[in-house]
Amino acid sequence: MNRATISFITACCLSLPVLTLRISGQSAMDKAATVPPDVRVKVTATNRTATALELEVATTNSGAAPAYIMTSPQRSDRSRGFYIEESRSDPSLIFCTAQLYPPATFNMYFNGTHVHLLLLKPGESHLEKISVPLPVRTTEPPFEASPGTRQLTGPVKHVEAVVGVLPQTEELDRLLARKVGHDSITGLETVGGRSLYESQQVVRSAPIEIEITELMTTQPAPPAGGTLLHEAGHVDPPKPQ
Repeated sequence: MNRATISFITACCLSLPVLTLRISGQSAMDKAATVPPDVRVKVTATNRTATALELEVATTNSGAAPAYIMTSPQRSDRSRGFYIEESRSDPSLIFCTAQLYPPATFNMYFNGTHVHLLLLKPGESHLEKISVPLPVRTTEPPFEASPGTRQLTGPVKHVEAVVGVLPQTEELDRLLARKVGHDSITGLETVGGRSLYESQQVVRSAPIEIEITELMTTQPAPPAGGTLLHEAGHVDPPKPQ
């Protein structure tokens, strides 16, 4: 084989494309981000007075990947604290929740609610103290078909704590870094083409038994001709003489 032939073969080999081994599927980081969070919630009643039931909610990341949990909700009336919801299937059960809810259907132009996201690494826990006012009254959210909260008049025998969870991802981290409040979200934000409300995982505690029937009171009915403003602490305007 002469020198010209060797040079030609060498040139052909150098011109061949370099093949790189590529494994289809998710990267290690993406795959870790899709592992469902393993978060546990436990609620404990610590004290009860004539005006409030005191609870402690312990949330623990028992999984192998970091996860965001939802804490410190702000309600639609700008008050802070866990949301209080009556079970639709069992009126004697109430839920104390820190999660995302869809916006109110009767007011689509303003959403003053939000929760804070707290990152829990594997093995870490977060303890939050909450106070349920007595008599028990629902909050907004969750929203009903029309605005307004209501006082429960039946016995409350059980309570569960509910916490919303989101897996930590690079896209969610970037979203939080761009926000003015950083860790404050409404649930309408989107990650991966889905709203955070749709993406959340809701974790419930085991129910605990409580007994507050003796503390339930019934609001007096408004006088004839009155309005629902009585319940909010307002009175009817004086009638002209």
